[in-house]
Amino acid sequence: MIPDIHLDVRDFLCLSFKEKLDFDEGRKFLDRSKTQNLFFYYIAIYLEEPRRHILSFLTLSKCKPVVKIEKQKSISLQNMHYNMKIRLTTLLMGFLCWSLMAQETTLLEKSNHINIDFIDDKLQIRSKHFTSLEFIKDINLHANDVVYYSGLTPLVNFDAYVKTPNKKGKYKKNPVKIVEDKDIVESGIFYGGYKKKEFVYPSPTPLSVGVLDYTLNITEPHFLAPFYFDDRYPIKISEFTVTVSENVEIKYNLFNVDELDIEFKEQKELGKVRYSWKIKNLDKRIFNSGAPSSPYFAPHIIVRVASYTKNGEKINVSENTDDLFKWYNSLIEKIPESKLHKVALKVSELIDGVSSQEEKVKKIYQWVQSNITYVAFEDGMAGFIPRAAGNVYDKKYGDCKDMANLLTTMLRIADVPAYLTWVGTNAKPYRYEDVPCTITDNHMICAIQDNNEFIFLDPTNTYLEYGKSPQLLQGKEALVRLDAENYKIIQISESDYSSNARKDMLSLSIEGNELIGKVNTQVSGYIKETYHYSQLIKDYNNSKNSIQDFLVIGKKSAVYENMDVEEKEDQVIFAFDGVFKNDVIATGEKLYVNMNLDPSPENYQISDIDHRIHDIQNDYKNIYEYECMLQIPESYSLDFIPENNSVENDQFSFSSIYEQKGNTLIYKKIIITDFLFLKSEQFKSYKQFFTTLLETSQQKITLKKK
Repeated sequence: MIPDIHLDVRDFLCLSFKEKLDFDEGRKFLDRSKTQNLFFYYIAIYLEEPRRHILSFLTLSKCKPVVKIEKQKSISLQNMHYNMKIRLTTLLMGFLCWSLMAQETTLLEKSNHINIDFIDDKLQIRSKHFTSLEFIKDINLHANDVVYYSGLTPLVNFDAYVKTPNKKGKYKKNPVKIVEDKDIVESGIFYGGYKKKEFVYPSPTPLSVGVLDYTLNITEPHFLAPFYFDDRYPIKISEFTVTVSENVEIKYNLFNVDELDIEFKEQKELGKVRYSWKIKNLDKRIFNSGAPSSPYFAPHIIVRVASYTKNGEKINVSENTDDLFKWYNSLIEKIPESKLHKVALKVSELIDGVSSQEEKVKKIYQWVQSNITYVAFEDGMAGFIPRAAGNVYDKKYGDCKDMANLLTTMLRIADVPAYLTWVGTNAKPYRYEDVPCTITDNHMICAIQDNNEFIFLDPTNTYLEYGKSPQLLQGKEALVRLDAENYKIIQISESDYSSNARKDMLSLSIEGNELIGKVNTQVSGYIKETYHYSQLIKDYNNSKNSIQDFLVIGKKSAVYENMDVEEKEDQVIFAFDGVFKNDVIATGEKLYVNMNLDPSPENYQISDIDHRIHDIQNDYKNIYEYECMLQIPESYSLDFIPENNSVENDQFSFSSIYEQKGNTLIYKKIIITDFLFLKSEQFKSYKQFFTTLLETSQQKITLKKK
């Protein structure tokens, strides 16, 4: 749940100029919000590319929390499982702002040219970026710009200026004169080695054009970034080109371009081969809340160096997954040695008296989860090479690969075969077979085998149960390092809806216009994880109603008394006395009683389903069960109960049943979501499902005085 998808080396290197600007604006918003150092932050930038998820779910239980948490108000399907959700307003606000800006600016040209030469027996790669931005209105909103670079992608050329039209139809060039270079220091990252040039286009006027032209030196062929043809602005011409020496072979993958008219050319001249892809008149990118990350729908291309020939010998770089694994393994072999005496003593202490392998694994896994704090600190290739297990143990902090390496080392000391594993989160739509390069993954975990089945352990997630798939890795391919020469690609299983369950049970009676009685709620799986994180938020915000905010049973006026919380390994149980006000309406001799005190109507609503164009990405499959038992007053009898109802679908279902037993009316409701992605062709069926659910949840029973 807490993948290493912060602004690390691979993410930063793969951001385009505009994408990095988006990131920086999000960071500034964070600074302005005065809500710093949250226990985790997960800024999902859905504007440009797979690297948009550049900040991570950062579980820093020993640090102060970071981003403002806001109680859920309008809820998309992605947030349906709980009522207290991390609402990361930072980049969402940025998206809205940029969407508005898109109406005021046009990209006349957006291009990226990659030049791959073979000089002095080495690959030399330059990436030239060019944009020309026509200012139309609200010019000051667009005048600020920034270029990002790093030690691994140094900036070798930079030019920025404004072309202002005169009365003769010609342009006057006004160069940018004030440029400020800064180091980038981000919350949760000790040092990243990243820098930026900030500048302002000088005195732009309507119909003037801001031009940015810069070049990066790509020091490692595995760091080639994707190119996204579209943008948040309409684009007149979008072009991506690659020029290579004849002894260099490239491979490429195009995504989400089937409905676009792409002009492709391949030209050979003077020992060079030039490939180009051009698209004209692209509309601005459309964003929908709860959609998958941009790589799932935005048109883009990924180019990789497959091989090159040196002295008549073919040398593979990223021809296939074997090559990727060899490069990754070469980094693992660079892990420095460290003393493991203390680590071995801790392992002996943890497994003392434990005989079964599963219990050994649980003891060690839980210790790393609870005692090693996730902190990202990157500097050059340190973004890829795990730190020594002994050092991580001594310092008690590290990023995902550091924690994975420590866990793997400790398990091996306990004679449990364990394997370092690379994997991409659900922000990545790629498969290793199709895209065998670093773009496909962004996280490192640990894997073990039990009865020939792989179990994946993510120590960055403090509350992930042993044996349960990490939430953001469900259905994703994992590259498991068996040894220095062998690997396996294993698909991580999706968690079944039954393992992510919430069940509310209410036993109520009527007193005046109130419903009072006992409430018992049980949560398991990923919903249990959410509860634990909500408590970290509570500790930071000094919230007195955190459990009520999490459960949301009844209206805001409801009172929870005598709360008892039992936290077990596989579930959390809440038991309390509830007072639910304004749920009984008396009219003459009749009582109208609301037995739908659950939050499901809001939790399953997709507010933009009538006009959205993108699929919906669901956090996890789940089941919700609601049972309310109402004691009918002796002086009243049942006058009306709604009809039972149900909706059946392969991906979602709902049922409601009323049953009278003596003087007790029992109302049961079950809702199942059995998907991770809701395709647009399912929207009509889902709308019918939700309409039925909403109508059912608004119905009341009627009691009549005897």
